[in-house]
Amino acid sequence: MTELKPTFMERLQRFLTTIATCNKRYPALRYILAGVAVFIFTFLLGNNSLFHYVKNQRRKAFIQEEYNRYLPQYEADSARLSDIRDNREHIERIAREQYYMHLPGEEVFVLAPDTATAAQH
Repeated sequence: MTELKPTFMERLQRFLTTIATCNKRYPALRYILAGVAVFIFTFLLGNNSLFHYVKNQRRKAFIQEEYNRYLPQYEADSARLSDIRDNREHIERIAREQYYMHLPGEEVFVLAPDTATAAQH
């Protein structure tokens, strides 16, 4: 009444005989299985799989979107930089307005907003 479980060697032997009978019955099956194995290893596993391809395409789209977002700012900054390099009056105006620089003998008056009116708002 007690059945013994088949050992690993018995299961392996049974599996190999099943494959041998399938091989005799369906001779093209080995080529189909080899093709499926090659397809799996080529397209689904490894560094160049379809999953990596899709991930890289998404990353490429994200980087292209960022590039398109920053391009106008880059062009504006480049134009401003070339203007600063070429125009001495522009350099002087930026130095006076943003950095409060002045020529010797000039006086600079910096006006602060009125704190009384700012507190009322």
